[in-house]
Amino acid sequence: MVDLRDSIPSTGGRELGQALQEYVHQIPDGSAVVEVGAWLGAGTRQIAKALDARTTTHRLDLYGRFCATEAEVLRAANTGIHLR
Repeated sequence: MVDLRDSIPSTGGRELGQALQEYVHQIPDGSAVVEVGAWLGAGTRQIAKALDARTTTHRLDLYGRFCATEAEVLRAANTGIHLR
């Protein structure tokens, strides 16, 4: 079965997935992970996947200024995602 969460269109999140997961595996217990500037969440998914594999609770904060402008709607449509 295909995990659709791993097929989120990416501007680098999936490509950096292994590095992001390795980073998360190395952070001290109780750390917070902060992501700034997510597009559709592919990198966030990689970070969350690694956090989920840890035995201790961690915090993930995500900050972005995404706006579904015409250019972003077209960009997402090119990947099969339809935004309004």
